[in-house]
Amino acid sequence: MAKTFVLISQATALTIVYVNSRKQWEIGAKKAVPTQFLLLTASLCLVVALLQAWLLVAVFSSDDSPVLKLIPGRQDLLKSHIDYLMMAQFQFIFFMLFRTLEIIPPTWMTAFICIGSFFNPFAFFVRALRPGYLKSPPIAFTAMITLSCILTTVGYGAAAWFAAKEALSAL
Repeated sequence: MAKTFVLISQATALTIVYVNSRKQWEIGAKKAVPTQFLLLTASLCLVVALLQAWLLVAVFSSDDSPVLKLIPGRQDLLKSHIDYLMMAQFQFIFFMLFRTLEIIPPTWMTAFICIGSFFNPFAFFVRALRPGYLKSPPIAFTAMITLSCILTTVGYGAAAWFAAKEALSAL
């Protein structure tokens, strides 16, 4: 039996989406495909990483760079840059994996991945701006790091579970 797909369009009032090989249908008014948000957040993380690459050039170019006075934590800036690149990569991978395996992830999982992927590296950037946060961080900063780590762990863990479950069902 051939699969029937109905394209999702912003112009349509009603969308019908064929949800993978389990022959389930989801009907709703103007539903956005959750995987699109992975792609958008991945693109944002990549742009931030590219901007940070230029900051790294300025910070590491000289010990008396004016940018170094604004961003004294060189190593934390580098960690933030690498973390944004990794988060972008993971989101691009899961976006394509979900599309390939025809998985429509739950909205909560997509939200956890997107929020956690942006704010985990952001914590390193804040520490690059305020190195004192390493020794005595404000409670709001600690709460942000804790929440973003939990969201990232649960989001990516669930994504891996959904992908593995779909791969096993195809065997």
